[in-house]
Amino acid sequence: MFYMRWQGFSLLELMVAIMVLAILLTVGIPSYVQFREDNTLSSAGRDLYGGVLLARSESTKRHNEDVKVLFFGGSSWCYRITDLDAATCDSCSATCDIDGDGQTRGGDAASYSGVQMSNIGYPDDALLMGSLRGTMLDGSILLSLGSKEIKVTTNKLGRVYLCTPPGTYLTGVDACS
Repeated sequence: MFYMRWQGFSLLELMVAIMVLAILLTVGIPSYVQFREDNTLSSAGRDLYGGVLLARSESTKRHNEDVKVLFFGGSSWCYRITDLDAATCDSCSATCDIDGDGQTRGGDAASYSGVQMSNIGYPDDALLMGSLRGTMLDGSILLSLGSKEIKVTTNKLGRVYLCTPPGTYLTGVDACS
């Protein structure tokens, strides 16, 4: 008599494979979620950092003392780079351009899910630029997502810093001193 041998996994092998997969998912999913949140916060901070540098550059290039970064806080925060006054550029939906070119410059919360803007450290929520040598006001802005924070700081010499406050660590971002 001829017997056929069935090939495949035994029930024990299948259970071991499922347990190994469950352990990997238990460890991997929270790590991935944290990795994604860290990258979202870091991207928002780098975008704001670049926006401040752009405002300084536009002010110097155009010899325009009126160029500024306006901040609109709250849950749907944004910042706009403009030479318009705060009465004209009064919200995230307003057309805030430079020299009437119709181009809105800046960033907003819609691009960075869950990121909050707080502690806007500039008078009237406006970072003013100097057209001569790219000077600007001393101050900082804090962006946060969950328990993590990133801070964009400026000084009178026109320098811009990106750092993480004490107790927060983001890969590739220095700690604030």
